[in-house]
Amino acid sequence: MSQRPSHFVEVFHKKRTLLAPPWGLSPTFLPLDRCFSLTTMLLTLLFAWSYVAFPSVGVAEEPPTRRIVPLKIVTDQAFRESTPLWRGFLRRALRQTQEQFDPVALDFRIEEEAYWEPSDPSLPFSVLLSEVQASVPNEGRILVALVGATDRPAEPDLLGYALLGRPYLIVETHSADLFAQTLTHELGHVFGLPHLPGRHVMANRAADRTAEFDVLSLDVLLATRTMDFSHNTPFSECDLHRLKDVYLAWAERGNGKASLLSNLGVAFRREGDAVSAAACLKAALAMEDEFAEAWFHMARVQEDLGDEMAATLAYERYLSLEEAGRFSDRARSSQQRLMGSP
Repeated sequence: MSQRPSHFVEVFHKKRTLLAPPWGLSPTFLPLDRCFSLTTMLLTLLFAWSYVAFPSVGVAEEPPTRRIVPLKIVTDQAFRESTPLWRGFLRRALRQTQEQFDPVALDFRIEEEAYWEPSDPSLPFSVLLSEVQASVPNEGRILVALVGATDRPAEPDLLGYALLGRPYLIVETHSADLFAQTLTHELGHVFGLPHLPGRHVMANRAADRTAEFDVLSLDVLLATRTMDFSHNTPFSECDLHRLKDVYLAWAERGNGKASLLSNLGVAFRREGDAVSAAACLKAALAMEDEFAEAWFHMARVQEDLGDEMAATLAYERYLSLEEAGRFSDRARSSQQRLMGSP
């Protein structure tokens, strides 16, 4: 075995090393312990700079605690007859759906089953979902209505439907993969995701859908994963400020949804944050100026902010759009009160 040169042994025992600067100066000897201290200091400074330059790179967000999401499955006779061993079919679809919600730590569990028959299976999904809501209480669960495939002249291309930010959805039976994809898509609506451009789960056209959520969609799901299903109010117990940031960003890009922003405004008002409520409703009305319900909620928010003139004008605008609507009596009464009429 060959031996190291004696000068190497001497330098090694004295804990010295040779540093040759690149700019051509003579070699300089520094103790190893100083080299290590200098290296540590430089790495510390580099890390500190990266933390300031890239705030998201220093401390990762804590992973959320896994949450069990209870489901109430409601089926009609056509679904049960057209889908052999339908419980196994549904569980396989839920396993595929589960994989897409894993990044936000949501686990779906079937807790109850119920039966229901539509008055007319060919009715639009929105009407069928209203029927099942009126017939079957959700009891603090997401109500998933499953129906047999049939011709729906008003909606020839739709495979399902859901209420944005509320625990109700309906899906018709079709091939296993398409059924799982549609179930994931409609659950995305329940958790506050609108249709979005691009190729991902929330694409509007079924042909453009893939199996995964995009990054901003996951941010919304992190904000809505705590949703309370026992109240029939949108975004109950959600991270409203996180939602506002994403929804307003989508609105600026032309991808927003007026109904979502209006519902978020109502949720902010429910929490006593009139300023954030006004911002959401303003964005909703900028997208859809004839959105009557948003004008009513804007009027109430302006009252909260103490701007009686703006509130009066908003009530007037609502009544011009919906003279005999859901909130018309309340709007008329509030407008008369603000104007001092008997």
